[in-house]
Amino acid sequence: MPTVALRNIPALIRISLHMTEGPMSTDNISRARVAILIFSMVNAVLFGAGLVTVLSVHSLAVHASFWIPLVVLTSFVLAPPIAWFIAPSMMQRFLKAKSPPMAARMSRKLEAQIAP
Repeated sequence: MPTVALRNIPALIRISLHMTEGPMSTDNISRARVAILIFSMVNAVLFGAGLVTVLSVHSLAVHASFWIPLVVLTSFVLAPPIAWFIAPSMMQRFLKAKSPPMAARMSRKLEAQIAP
C-alpha cells in the first residue's frame, strides 16, 4: 500500500501546482478590470433603451409593471457579456494592433464609413 501512495505524490504535486497558477492570465485580468469599469455604462444604456421602448410603445406601457422589472433583469443579464466583448477594444494596446478584437474591427469599419 505505501508504494501506491508514493507513486501518486508527484501527480498530486502537479495538480496542486497547476491549481495555484490560477485560471486567469494577466491579459484576462486586465480585460476583466476594464469590463468591470464598462459594465455600469453598458447596463445604463441597455436599461435606458429598454425603458424608452417600454414607455414609448402603448401596448407595452399598459403593462409597464411587468415590462420594467423585466427590462431591469435583462439589462443586468446582458451587460456583463457585452462589457466583456467591448473591453479589449477599450484597451490602448489594441487600438493600433494588426489583428484587433472583433469589436475594434467593427468600430474601425464604422469610422471608415462615417469619415469622408
